[in-house]
Amino acid sequence: MNYILGGEDGPWDDNFDLVICSARKPGFFLPKGKGERVPADTVPHLPNRRGHCFTGGDAFYLESKLGAIGDAILYFGDHTYGDILRSKKSVGWRTAMIVPEVEEEILAAEPLRGTLADLEEIEDSLEDLGLERDHLLSVSDHDPVVVQELQERIQASLGRRAQLQKRIAAAYNPWWGSIFREGRAASRFQRPDPRRRLHLHQPRQQPVALPGAEVLRERRRAHAARIGRDDPISNARSGTGRPRGCRPGTRGTRCRAPAR
Repeated sequence: MNYILGGEDGPWDDNFDLVICSARKPGFFLPKGKGERVPADTVPHLPNRRGHCFTGGDAFYLESKLGAIGDAILYFGDHTYGDILRSKKSVGWRTAMIVPEVEEEILAAEPLRGTLADLEEIEDSLEDLGLERDHLLSVSDHDPVVVQELQERIQASLGRRAQLQKRIAAAYNPWWGSIFREGRAASRFQRPDPRRRLHLHQPRQQPVALPGAEVLRERRRAHAARIGRDDPISNARSGTGRPRGCRPGTRGTRCRAPAR
């Protein structure tokens, strides 16, 4: 802090109204009592000449010093449990999570816009082909040649989809993939939520509000409306393009109703 903010204008702690050291999160969000004031000019790089620096204490002591409680406080952190979940559950603060990987992923995904669009088109095609094939199979006098042609088109589309998925996966983390995805479903970073905003900090520029893959979401919503579904995420596609939960039967395709 002294390296970043200290200088000719004064010590770094003069930039803050209150400084808490040795908070020991996540225990900081449980009742532990008051903090102790840091003696002036006794700790290296922490002058505390205004008497506003403390060690220890808890979140309730911090609230008393700030004169604010609950959602009147906006708390920034970079740890899912130690910062975000614990503070929200214990003291009800509003939270902002710092995720440096978001910028890296957005920059990596920018050259893949065409590939992502191709993958979405193939997913839509697989859905339609699977439904068409299942409909034909439900008819007793169906033409096996037509069914075979549909099956071949499905297999070709599956192969093309695998190639595109492999190309996209190579741009992300090799172990857990994109932070915008949880398997086939959208992660919390991609799901629309009016209470959450995504900002990308660019050097020498103001933070830029990002759409959070809004274009991709709109395509999913449009496709869901076209095939008569409300939730394209929960109706994840199976390997053959048929909606998950559906299977061909002797009297046509049977689908389980989505859980409410």
